[in-house]
Amino acid sequence: MTRGVLEFGDYRFDRGNQILMRAGEELPLPPRALGVLSRLLEEPGQIVSKQTLLDSVWNGAYVTETSLSEAVGLLRETLQDAPQAPVYIQTVHRRGYRFIAPVRVPDVAAGFSPPEEGDGLKPVTTLQPAAPLALATAVLLVLLAAAFVMATYEPQAAPRPLVVRFGVAPPPPYEVLAQVPSLAVSADGRHFVYTARRGDESALFHREVSAVESREIAGTRGGLLPFFSPDGRRVGFFLDGQLVSVPLAGGTALPLARVAGTFWGAGWSEDDTLVFAAGFPAALHRARPGGAVEPLTDPTGQGISHLWPRILPGGKAVIFTVWTNTPWDARVDWRSLVTGEQRTLLKGVSDCSFARGLLVCAQAGGTIVTAPFDPLAGRVTGPPLPLLRDAAIQPTTGFAQLAVGGGTLVYLTGPREDVPRTLQRLVSGTPRPIAAQPRVYCNFMEGPRGEVAVTIRDRGRSDIWVLDAADGTPSRLTFERFNVNPVWSPDGRWVAFASREENGPFNVYRRRADGSGAVERMVKSPLDLAPLAWSPDGREMMLREARPGMGFGVRLLDVATGTLRPWQRAHPKTLDGVWSPDGKWIAYTSGETGRWEIYVRSYPGGEGRWQVSTDGGENPSWSADGRTIYFQRRPRLEHASELWSVPVDPHGDELSPGAATRVFANRSMLVGAAGPGGVMLLANGPLPPDPAEVRVVLEWPSLR
Repeated sequence: MTRGVLEFGDYRFDRGNQILMRAGEELPLPPRALGVLSRLLEEPGQIVSKQTLLDSVWNGAYVTETSLSEAVGLLRETLQDAPQAPVYIQTVHRRGYRFIAPVRVPDVAAGFSPPEEGDGLKPVTTLQPAAPLALATAVLLVLLAAAFVMATYEPQAAPRPLVVRFGVAPPPPYEVLAQVPSLAVSADGRHFVYTARRGDESALFHREVSAVESREIAGTRGGLLPFFSPDGRRVGFFLDGQLVSVPLAGGTALPLARVAGTFWGAGWSEDDTLVFAAGFPAALHRARPGGAVEPLTDPTGQGISHLWPRILPGGKAVIFTVWTNTPWDARVDWRSLVTGEQRTLLKGVSDCSFARGLLVCAQAGGTIVTAPFDPLAGRVTGPPLPLLRDAAIQPTTGFAQLAVGGGTLVYLTGPREDVPRTLQRLVSGTPRPIAAQPRVYCNFMEGPRGEVAVTIRDRGRSDIWVLDAADGTPSRLTFERFNVNPVWSPDGRWVAFASREENGPFNVYRRRADGSGAVERMVKSPLDLAPLAWSPDGREMMLREARPGMGFGVRLLDVATGTLRPWQRAHPKTLDGVWSPDGKWIAYTSGETGRWEIYVRSYPGGEGRWQVSTDGGENPSWSADGRTIYFQRRPRLEHASELWSVPVDPHGDELSPGAATRVFANRSMLVGAAGPGGVMLLANGPLPPDPAEVRVVLEWPSLR
């Protein structure tokens, strides 16, 4: 920026130091407003276009004309200049602004420096010819002064871009959807999309950053998890088992790729390649719109799932989350889409995006952080620094309700870590707290004598505890590794559980319920295994097995020998199962119809097959008398699950299930399961209300 001091009206403006004064007093103004004034003073009397002002003052950063209007408004307020009858700054409709007041260059003798050559200013004052000696003396003094200035001058750092914040709410009766990743920003930052809900129906809404309001995108009803095309003209989303896209203006949804199982985010590159995460456990897949889907990664041995992919500029590499257990041991990997090379970028973070030379990630503990990143080399070049502390972060799958593109960042506020939960029991349809302190309980099972084996998480740890039947006093069973899914032996002497060593699979272990003796491994496998149920006679255990590229299935473990065998009657896509109290039936969850539903078969023969849920269901359990099956159902777009029951009437080799009825539903309830003492619930503590608006931050890198 050129230097010099100029005068107009009662004001003096030092362009080199960006100081505006009146009557010897400095008038405070933000750097952008001073930059606009300086640029207008370069060409007094001339129209300076809005785009020229944006390019020169905002230095190429994407902002809207609103930011320029705000800067001009601040200038006018400080100069006491009415826009309807301007003295200094005139608005030229549809063209730009013009500085219309006379501009003066102060005399050198008055202690101010004249404008430098090239300022484009013509002095208003006239200089009289000087005598040769006086002129030589004056020139010498000016040269000495210039030499002193050059020796002592330190360039001023460019002012940081002005951060602008505002909120965007969907039009009634829609509400912002906070249960799944709901935000996307175009690569240039000019557009963003958010997901809203009306009851159990979702829709996508588009907002141009410079626009006054957002609008629903036609053709997106039922759509979830949006993502932009590389040119920002289309938005992709998940709908009915496939990825589709529509123009931002709305229209007919065009298919992009089929998705097998649960969808966990996608990226769309300049060469029309899609990389998306799907399945459970999740892996990355690659496809072109309408083309065949091919596997890209295999999470076996790397973690439970590969989630939240983002394709980097140029389309040659992708970054994604390797999810194992918690945010504390999650990491973000870089992978070449050309060579297949893969390496870890950051640990203890998840769901990273890239914009403006920075990775933006969710960090364990609930903070959004940024780290400088070279996308061509695939290297992090500096330490992570905090950016936001109020963005919602989902602690069980690591996604952040946040999206970035160019200089635009959008996010939702909300909880950032697991909230404490309570154990409750249904008594005459009303939940009653069980005597145990609120903790981050994750899964549980009631033993034959009323004790409760439960998983408790504490930041990066997960351990198995037993809660006393009378007063809920906890006794810890595990002290090493990461432990989940406790299951009681029928006699109450043992608790089996899944345990994972670092960089290894989950396998099944057990320990005596009173804490005596050592932890014993029950089976060893290269695949992730977790116990589901112990047979009533104690001889077998049903295990969930994670199969690469296939999702979950079930296996049966011979407890005495430690050998595994398949349950021949189970469908390959079987999520869980549990024996009836008499051991003659197994209730299980199968995805054979494309949706998880509850079925029953006889055991061990497997004769018959009865479907007992009709609108989705998971996690079955039996009442103590074997006459009722309870299961969970997850309503669409809701935080929690509902508890349903089905009466069953076994007689001989036949089973007569009744109609399913909803037993209990609550926004904060997570899990329901039957035990000897009745149906137990696992409930969150008080949940905050869903956010009322999407928060928008322009020039977000200046928050660092």
